[in-house]
Amino acid sequence: MSTSRARRSGTPDRKRMVALVVIALVAIWLVAFIVSNSETVRVSFVFGHVALSLIWVMIICAVLGAALAFAIPRVASRR
Repeated sequence: MSTSRARRSGTPDRKRMVALVVIALVAIWLVAFIVSNSETVRVSFVFGHVALSLIWVMIICAVLGAALAFAIPRVASRR
């Protein structure tokens, strides 16, 4: 019975190999994304401006957006 279950779900070695290939592809994509967005941009605020790499601007915006998406429903549900 355990051999038929192993055949249906795939061997652990095969699953591990697929996971490693997926991780490698994601890592390659991430490096290419970072390299293609490494140019410096000027970000202006009300009180001044700063020059940052575009990838850092994108990461900061993503983190702030995720934090707001997490916090707003919790604050709104307390009312």
